[in-house]
Amino acid sequence: REAINVTCTLVAGLLSAFGMHFFVAPAEFAPAGLDGVATMIARLLHTNPAWFIFALKMPLLIAAWFVLKKRYVIYTVLFTLVASVSMLIFEWCGMPQFVSEGDRLIAAIFSGALFGIRTGLMIRISASSGGIDIIASMINKKFPYRNIENIITFICYGIIGISYFVYDRNIMSVLLSVVQMFIFERASGRLLKESRSAIEVKIITKHPEALKDDIIYN
Repeated sequence: REAINVTCTLVAGLLSAFGMHFFVAPAEFAPAGLDGVATMIARLLHTNPAWFIFALKMPLLIAAWFVLKKRYVIYTVLFTLVASVSMLIFEWCGMPQFVSEGDRLIAAIFSGALFGIRTGLMIRISASSGGIDIIASMINKKFPYRNIENIITFICYGIIGISYFVYDRNIMSVLLSVVQMFIFERASGRLLKESRSAIEVKIITKHPEALKDDIIYN
């Protein structure tokens, strides 16, 4: 079982690195989450975003070590290392990039699909791809009944909004980020569809206290 989990983590890390290097970097837009923050910083400093992906995620993972399950953190650290190192190797080897003649929408669609599969794989093995979902997991640990997905969405769209100023006030870069996030959510949701089913039972009664006592004690 653990061998399968490690394999999934390695595949997810490679998918993430490939999506960032092959599609995102040449298309000039920021993906949602910490990957987007790292991409924007790297653009401003003219360097590989792999360094900043690692630098931004590691403090969160250190904090998560004391809050979340150790296994969750270990697999997420492994994913982060694989993704970051692979991006550096791709650049060092001069791996080709997808440069569109004019329609960058293809880059947003395919990178969104790759990132969705990446995140879906990590969630299926009870880990994560790092970043905003680590924050969400820690919030969920403290407030288990809050709508965490809304918090994630709010943060991600905030990061996308900031990218407008980083990419020379180019609204196309923002729209590409929105398209990518939409595809990402659909791809990850599709992969997790079978594993996230649930049944909810509601009991309507005029005697809630008696019913509660009966459930708890009997």
